Amino acid sequence: MKEQIITAVYEDGVLRPLGPLQLPERAKVKLIIGETEDQIEPADPFFEIIGAYSSEKPLIDGIPVSEDADLYLLAEMMGDEAIGLHAWEIAPARYRRGANNQPIRKADSG
Repeated sequence: MKEQIITAVYEDGVLRPLGPLQLPERAKVKLIIGETEDQIEPADPFFEIIGAYSSEKPLIDGIPVSEDADLYLLAEMMGDEAIGLHAWEIAPARYRRGANNQPIRKADSG
């Protein structure tokens, strides 16, 4: 098998490749892990707009963009006002403040 270098995102305990892999089913592979955040090119311009895969924009309360892209769009629309705010401050219709300042997604918000 020819060596391939791929970029993947680690999220919720799973490595997710950012592009298709040219591997046969059930192929065994060897992984060498290294951070490449500044080299990641978003596959979709949407992710570039909201700052996904960028080390310059931190996660909001640890919520990944893939879990709630609308939260990041709202923060982007707020501009500098959103810096340092919690999810419930950015999107009060979607989140409420829980114990230990943990965001709790409201059931009726999707």
